[in-house]
Amino acid sequence: AAAGGGGEGGGGGAAASAGVINVAQMMNIANGMHTLLQLEEERFIPVFANYKPDIGEAAVSEWGRLYLEQLSVTLRAHVRAAATPDEQAGALEVFTDLWKSMRLLHRFGEGKMWPALPLRAALEHLVPLLHVWLDRDRELVLRAALLAAASEVSSSGWARGSGGGGRSATSYSRTADDVLRALRGSAKGGWNHIFFLLPPLLAQRALPRLIAQLSSALLSYCRLLTAGLPTGVPAASPASRAVAGRGGEGDGGGDEGPAAAVAAEVVAEADEQTRRLERQRAALHVLRTFSPREAARDRVGWGASLQAVVEKIGLDSAAQRRFAALLEELHAHDVDSLCVRAASAAFVRASLDGRHGLLARLRDAAEHARCALPMEHFAAARSCLDEAFEHVCDYVSVKVVFGDLRASLLLGLYAPSPHAARISAPLRTLDGTLGALHRMLPTEWTRRRVLFHVFRATCAAFEAVLLDPSSVRDYALDDVTVFSHDLRLMQDFFVAENEVGEPQGVTHVEAEECLASLKLLLGILDTRSEVLVELIARPASISTTLVGHQNFRQHELYVLLAGKVLSKRTDSAARSWKAAPVRGAVS
Repeated sequence: AAAGGGGEGGGGGAAASAGVINVAQMMNIANGMHTLLQLEEERFIPVFANYKPDIGEAAVSEWGRLYLEQLSVTLRAHVRAAATPDEQAGALEVFTDLWKSMRLLHRFGEGKMWPALPLRAALEHLVPLLHVWLDRDRELVLRAALLAAASEVSSSGWARGSGGGGRSATSYSRTADDVLRALRGSAKGGWNHIFFLLPPLLAQRALPRLIAQLSSALLSYCRLLTAGLPTGVPAASPASRAVAGRGGEGDGGGDEGPAAAVAAEVVAEADEQTRRLERQRAALHVLRTFSPREAARDRVGWGASLQAVVEKIGLDSAAQRRFAALLEELHAHDVDSLCVRAASAAFVRASLDGRHGLLARLRDAAEHARCALPMEHFAAARSCLDEAFEHVCDYVSVKVVFGDLRASLLLGLYAPSPHAARISAPLRTLDGTLGALHRMLPTEWTRRRVLFHVFRATCAAFEAVLLDPSSVRDYALDDVTVFSHDLRLMQDFFVAENEVGEPQGVTHVEAEECLASLKLLLGILDTRSEVLVELIARPASISTTLVGHQNFRQHELYVLLAGKVLSKRTDSAARSWKAAPVRGAVS
């Protein structure tokens, strides 16, 4: 060992205890063993194998046993000598250099140089260093997420990133790259620089907690993507969460406690994000379905204050006040900033799934650790990212259809009669808006997802117009011809194919899904009130031919829509139905 070199000045990353061989010396010994074993393999073993066939395996086994005995003593002293977190992180990095030399030795004796149990016992001394390294990596990733949050909640938040090097600005947020580099571990000091240098036994210990930490960071970015969007309730403070799941002083070197704590935090964060999205979906539902009529047909512009909305519409209910508040909240988000959010979510999503993305790197990590990939928590975080993307796309569509097109579509279409204001005018306005969206969004996939959401919102707006309970619009049975023509025009506007039949916009399947209730409604509008009253009284008598669909929910939907149509009509059958004390399935 002394001949192996290094002495006290061998640079083991921490001062060795008196009489203990340090890490640098152990590395020199490993290199010397490599030279000697090669010499034995070439010169001595072929000769002595004639007398003792297993002499090569016996020599390798003895070399390995002696080395691991000393390694356990060396690593115990190596860990004790590292007092501060910086020293402990450095001590783990120093060990990875030693492991490179040990890996070269492992090929001798057909991979039997390092028996599993003695090696595991020696490496167990490094577990406290492993926890410190994981803590530091978590702080690095969370710091990137917090810097992103601080940037995006500022007055210039959700601005397009600068391409740099003379390139034009990117379509996604300037912080998306920083968050991705931290997740991938490619930033300075990131997990990717150390993990693949660890022995598989240590990598197995680190992998579950590492994935839980990355999942937590991804959930933080998901929260950021939807932060500040209208909910109709006061927004929570963007203060950062306390970092949990850090190994304690007295954990006995085990890693189950920290890993379990981080995993529990991931579950709690996913639940919180789900609740946040549920509140925002409720707000979107209000914006889509509640469409109060302005007094004397006055238009309320986007720039109007909440007080102006109250005065012009004459709000007198909590629902109307919430609608006006949500409308004003939505006004604070311009389409461009919403598109940056959508593009950023799509960019991160694609970077996770790409050939060289984070998921591919994690699969490599599992292969290096020689274990299955524990993806439960990461899958939950990834699902939240998908939901956040679709959610932002939903807000883009509500902003465009129920905000920017509110005057021409929700308030102007078919008013005062279907022949006076057709859908062609709103579609012309929408065409210009979609052209702008096309330029704002970076990829074809992102554009098509946003287009689908805009189409679905347009269908909801069209349905709201047809079911408008006010007296501003008055429909007759023969107006269904106009409605059907406009519906086909709207469908053709969104559904586009190239010369070989490939969809360029909304697909036929997506269109049919969105148009199902509208087509059902047109059939109801084309039905006399006497028939509708009879069908509502006996829902089981509604035939699938009349409904036009075999879906089990269609009967319930038919009764609901029929009740709304009767509520708007003024003929004798409708008036009698409205005056009745019980209205069957619709009250």
